Amino acid sequence: MGPHRNANVKLKNKVIRFNSMKITFLSAFTALSFSALLSCTTQNKALKASVAPEKSGQEAVAKPRNWARELIRWDTDMVDYGTVRKGESRDHTYRFTNIGKENVEIQMCTACSCTTLDWTTKIIKPGETGEIVSHFESRDKEKSETISITVILKNTDPVMNYPIVDEVKFHFDLVQ
Repeated sequence: MGPHRNANVKLKNKVIRFNSMKITFLSAFTALSFSALLSCTTQNKALKASVAPEKSGQEAVAKPRNWARELIRWDTDMVDYGTVRKGESRDHTYRFTNIGKENVEIQMCTACSCTTLDWTTKIIKPGETGEIVSHFESRDKEKSETISITVILKNTDPVMNYPIVDEVKFHFDLVQ
């Protein structure tokens, strides 16, 4: 390292010494902070663009845009298994149609440990159908529940470039 120049700043009759390395660091920190602030502002604008207004009475209420519902339509996204005895199992196949203009591909599906899932792994072209097969085991359940199955697509939302996520559910009333 070479010699560093010093700068003196007089503040309320006190002299504060800064060497050039500290000044460089402070300048870089200020520049990074400013760019992070601009980035947040850009992301907030993008987020506002990804929010669909919904009317509630006289005022508009913002709700997050569900990009998945612009790509896929479920035959049913909620299944009621009714009464389930502890230890019984239930199966259901959730079917969907690609209603968008681009191919759809499921990256992953997740649910509670009581549920095993299998899903279409091929690319689903516009107009084609795909499915998620769920198998529910009630043996470890202690109460009635609604279980969510999270569906993560390889497709990304065009505003934030995040994976598109959707959800289907099932409900059961547990009898001991």
